[in-house]
Amino acid sequence: MAIPFSFTTSPGASIFDVFAEDSLRSSLKPAWNYLMKFATQKYPNYILKALKYSDEIYYVLLFVMEEYSLRNKSASMTEAFYELKRESTALPYSFMFRHAKMISLLSLVFIPYIQDKLEERYEISKEKILRGDLNVTDFDRFVNKWYPLFLTISKWLRMLNYMLYLFHYTGYQVPLLKLTSIQLKYKTNDADEGASQAKDERTFLRKMLTIPLDFVTSTITKMAPLLFYSLSFLETYYQQEPLSNKPGEGTIPPPQMPKVLSNSVRLPSSKKQCPLCHQPHQKPSTLPVSGFVFCHRCLHSYVQRHKCCPVTYRPCQVQNIIQLHTNASIN
Repeated sequence: MAIPFSFTTSPGASIFDVFAEDSLRSSLKPAWNYLMKFATQKYPNYILKALKYSDEIYYVLLFVMEEYSLRNKSASMTEAFYELKRESTALPYSFMFRHAKMISLLSLVFIPYIQDKLEERYEISKEKILRGDLNVTDFDRFVNKWYPLFLTISKWLRMLNYMLYLFHYTGYQVPLLKLTSIQLKYKTNDADEGASQAKDERTFLRKMLTIPLDFVTSTITKMAPLLFYSLSFLETYYQQEPLSNKPGEGTIPPPQMPKVLSNSVRLPSSKKQCPLCHQPHQKPSTLPVSGFVFCHRCLHSYVQRHKCCPVTYRPCQVQNIIQLHTNASIN
């Protein structure tokens, strides 16, 4: 019987399959987020309470599926999708060899969870520091300063490891696998026979207890990569064509122009002219509270004195002026 994670002479995984597996794994979490977002829109009363623990629910489910896949296929579920398996290069009966499955679970579930939480904390701390929040802690400053550097170094190390693996200078596909003394190899028939024999050696009672759980977990494990990949594709598709757009629907019409007050400045006959000086626009500028275009100097001077739009009289400030950078004529 083949020992799970035992070293064999199976060929190592190609760099293309490693890239494909990594791409599929990186799409799982965004697909889960999209699924939760969709479920929240459909069933807000039920999902909103669980949304706070969305990450924890995801990683618990991931732990169950990865444990099943490692136990039965000696590979993560995305690695098994590409017919890969994990082999330990540690010395037989050493700590790394005996606990290869648990070490793999930690690297597949626990470490990504910590990375997600660090990413979340970094975004929060960056926002707090940018707006000058008084509740910024020393840990916030530490994360804001060092997390981008850590992320950059890890990406460069990963890229360097890919290059070394491509030119056969290392047998480990990613740095994390090197730290855990595990290599990715192609699955062989011997491994399948060993797994089948291990299942046959289980007692009858254990078989009866584990068959339903194994069936459910096996089904989810096989379907999850394809389902999550499809959800990721749908998310990308609907970012370009929103769900609310139906076939045959026209484009959303532009908002109506603000009303012009009777006692406001006299509008010019041409849209190419400034309503204040009635000359062609020089450095065209506008305001969020106005649909009209002015010369930057005219508008700045007027708003500085009157604190409102020259046409609509809606309140505004000098810092609200938006300069239009365009070479095209204003029609």
